[in-house]
Amino acid sequence: MLLPGARAVLVGLVLTLAACGAPAAGVRPVVEVIAPANGARIAQGERIALRVSGAASAGIDRFEVRLGSSVLITSAVADGPWAASAVLNVLPPAAPNVTLSIYAVDRAGVSSDPVFFSVSVTPGTPAALPPATPAAGSSGCAANSAFVADVTIPDNTPVPAGQPFTKTWRLRNSGPCAWDLGYVFVFVDREALGAPASVLVGPAPAGATFEVSVPFIAPTTSGVYTSTWQLRNPDGRLFGVRVYAQIRVP
Repeated sequence: MLLPGARAVLVGLVLTLAACGAPAAGVRPVVEVIAPANGARIAQGERIALRVSGAASAGIDRFEVRLGSSVLITSAVADGPWAASAVLNVLPPAAPNVTLSIYAVDRAGVSSDPVFFSVSVTPGTPAALPPATPAAGSSGCAANSAFVADVTIPDNTPVPAGQPFTKTWRLRNSGPCAWDLGYVFVFVDREALGAPASVLVGPAPAGATFEVSVPFIAPTTSGVYTSTWQLRNPDGRLFGVRVYAQIRVP
């Protein structure tokens, strides 16, 4: 199903591909950024939601956002329709001005010509994403957490391809209740990077500062990779601040 506003954009895209119906066989994919407007401004550590549409005679396999030769994010398209749209939640690197290139790739592996999108990143605190709504645990106490510091692997740390590494965060139990052994730190978004699905947090009194570590393995392909994590209570509900590990594979 196409996103709102995408249909009008795709009409323009496919007029050059076919007089009616699906585009003619053998035509390269095309792609268009629907929103936001080029030159958008975001805070450092904030994601930008790119709404894109594309068409391809061989069927759309995926959309890609790249920074130079590095792939920042890939969004697969189910069933490979000839026209598709998607929202790509991209975390740009911490640089004042970033130019991203957006591609549509068809089921034969053929890429479209890139559409370039510029974004201005203003200084901020990149290590923590906005906190989620506090979740009540089995005791009815509203659990919450706060980011304190990156202990190891600061954002954009270069890590050789295939090398294991451990990221450690310092967090604080910012809620009114203590945590027992039923609280865990879990992977929630982006790339898992070979990490376990969860790690135990251990007991933490209200107001206590603690450290949590996750073992990762760097991918074998160069690029910038991000793995997002959050705490989960014994009832299985996520809560508190989301934090991430971000590395660069040369």
